[in-house]
Amino acid sequence: MPDFLTKVLALFNSQPDINRMGFLSSFFKTSPESFTDVDEIEIDIIRSGEEVAPVVRDLNTGAVTIVEDAFTTNKVPFPVYNMEKPVNITQLMVRQPGENAYMTEKADWLGRLAKILVSGFAKMTDMLRRSIEFQAAQILQHGTINLTDEKGNVAWELDLKPKATHFQTVADDWGTPDAHPEEDITALADIIRADGQVDVINLVMDDAALKDFLKDETVQRDLKLNGYRL
Repeated sequence: MPDFLTKVLALFNSQPDINRMGFLSSFFKTSPESFTDVDEIEIDIIRSGEEVAPVVRDLNTGAVTIVEDAFTTNKVPFPVYNMEKPVNITQLMVRQPGENAYMTEKADWLGRLAKILVSGFAKMTDMLRRSIEFQAAQILQHGTINLTDEKGNVAWELDLKPKATHFQTVADDWGTPDAHPEEDITALADIIRADGQVDVINLVMDDAALKDFLKDETVQRDLKLNGYRL
């Protein structure tokens, strides 16, 4: 009888919610074709400008021939993930997390095996999601990706060769009296707009940068004038 009086509390998991760990990767579009078992993928890149349509002086001269857009193809290797969850038979003979003494006595080996495997597959999924989020963080910060193996050595690299002008260092650190956060952001946004013909609409800061940003008097004035619609 004493064995049946043992009470096991519900499992306590201190792990973060994986559904909240995809913020940076949400800025990248994915499709079923983004996940494959091929060694590399070809990406077709078309570079174009924003030319204004010219008029002709005389219709008899004919139409204006437009310039063909630049077309290139890049081959990108895929990072390979290959994980497994081995189960030793001795694991099926001992109490598993969450089982009380009665459950251990009556435990079914197949049920215990299924529980171990499901837990292992869930852990693999979480690890893959974190890896994808890690790739997004590296791309947004450096324009390159360096993935390591189980020993911490770089095993996969990808350099998208971003322009150095897209990673500017401000003249005065934010939080100092001479800093101008809004001017720094506007200048960088203008460069990206000119280079990529894309409007900058998202600004991601860490807690320290946000704190210094909100300290600026100009920023505080604009927040009072129009809220967060900067």
